[in-house]
Amino acid sequence: MPFNCRRCKLSRIRRCIVSVGGSSPAVAVFITDAPTAADERLKRMGRTPQARILSRMVAEAAEMIGIDCPAYQLIPMVFCRPSEPLADTDRAPARDEILACVPNVLEAIQAANPRQ
Repeated sequence: MPFNCRRCKLSRIRRCIVSVGGSSPAVAVFITDAPTAADERLKRMGRTPQARILSRMVAEAAEMIGIDCPAYQLIPMVFCRPSEPLADTDRAPARDEILACVPNVLEAIQAANPRQ
């Protein structure tokens, strides 16, 4: 996880770097959208309603094919919450912010060590 990343302008407005969510070691990884205010408060991905829906979908799919629910990780496309500083509202990350975070995402995937 990028503990002191300064690759993009999000580093100037972030409150924290949000960590990946889920289990380690992971059988699979899912690249998710950018962290929300809720993720930022908890400093971890996967605590939002959308993440709970994904968890249910993975569990149901595993049940349908007759396997135990696999361990997986949620890796955000950017590790800092994109927000409008004055309004403190979530926004989609800019293209340059996403591209700047690609090395961090690849590092997180490698650390998760999903099954090949």
